Amino acid sequence: MNNPIMENQELDRKLIEAWNEKNLEKVMLLYWKGPELVLIPPDGKVWRGEEEVRRSYEELFSNSESIRLELTEASHWASGDSVVGSGCATLFLKEKGSSEQTLTVRFSDLRRKQNGKWVYVQDYALTMS
Repeated sequence: MNNPIMENQELDRKLIEAWNEKNLEKVMLLYWKGPELVLIPPDGKVWRGEEEVRRSYEELFSNSESIRLELTEASHWASGDSVVGSGCATLFLKEKGSSEQTLTVRFSDLRRKQNGKWVYVQDYALTMS
């Protein structure tokens, strides 16, 4: 496959699969390795670099009894050596000791190839009320 849009649709599929498995290692394989990596989850906290992003996901997964993410809309635009993605997802989240929440999440991200594979470099999400 040498189509950046299709390859990035596959990247989205892999991220959703890893989230739904609460598989930290699979998630981290999909992110940029280096200080340029930025994750801004819906709570607005900025996580920079691989170790901070790993810590963010460790906290999310360890504090969640169950988690399921469904992609409901996604668009991708190739620009030079990057792809910009945006869209919407539904997050079904049950934190330990709480009832399940259903959240609508909007996202925007920047992806680039690193070591021959597409990964997320910047990932920004916000929840809609």
